[in-house]
Amino acid sequence: MKRKITPMALNDEHDVQAEDTTVEAATEDTTSRRSGMDLTNNAQVYDAGAEAFHTKAPKLLSWEAVGRPALEHSLADMDLSQAQIYDGGSASGRITKQLIAMGAQPQNITGVEISPDQVALAQQDIPEAHFIVGDLSTVELPSDHFDVAVRHMVDEHLSNEALAATSRNTLDALKPGGRLVTIWTDPQRVAHTEHVTEEGPFVTNFPWGGQGTNYYREVDRSAQIIRDAGFVIDRIEELPIPDGDDVRDIDPQAYDNYMGQGYGHGEAGIRVRAVIIAHKPAVGEVVAA
Repeated sequence: MKRKITPMALNDEHDVQAEDTTVEAATEDTTSRRSGMDLTNNAQVYDAGAEAFHTKAPKLLSWEAVGRPALEHSLADMDLSQAQIYDGGSASGRITKQLIAMGAQPQNITGVEISPDQVALAQQDIPEAHFIVGDLSTVELPSDHFDVAVRHMVDEHLSNEALAATSRNTLDALKPGGRLVTIWTDPQRVAHTEHVTEEGPFVTNFPWGGQGTNYYREVDRSAQIIRDAGFVIDRIEELPIPDGDDVRDIDPQAYDNYMGQGYGHGEAGIRVRAVIIAHKPAVGEVVAA
């Protein structure tokens, strides 16, 4: 049974309570309902929040303490200096900028994003990279071209069918042996705070204002969809807010909000990010059934 789309469920990356408690954000959240915006239309939703996302997303505690380190760890064994990289759901360029900081050449990065306004911001900031307005499930990409494909905070926007189509499209674009890294909101986090435990869509508030639709599914279900698309799963991780005063120093208010909501931290903490690292089978690789 699928959960009905209902307002005011919150997602960690988009958690106003945990990362933005301002009245302004709360006001923005109600605006999207009053304006009649189609919250299932990701292009419309992310166009509306493009400038705010561009400003706020790189500063979120969830990115600085969990998402960014997870991306770095997932690609730490690779030399990105000559890699062709596909940034799926590239938004306004946050992940592309991080990949460049990790050694990738901007001219070797192709970002695909459904929001034209987000693409315009990304192209403005990183003119050497290539950004395309498109749907990840259908965009035409060169076959066997990319060494790495990355999706960060994208899979929770995709239904099972869209995730399957996106994963198949990504598989085709990767070289044999190419790597997929996908990082998204862990369902533990959604279940803990929003009490959403049934597979299906729900509406979430964004810390930069406004709302959009996310999709709840268990990590094993996501892994099976990616596996069925043709990938070999190499590693699955589920990450909590880490220990340390240095983590709290990133954003003391956001950190205290997380702890006040009972997240905990370190190994005892609620998992806030899920990570799947997978690869396209190499030529001649025998894949277990």
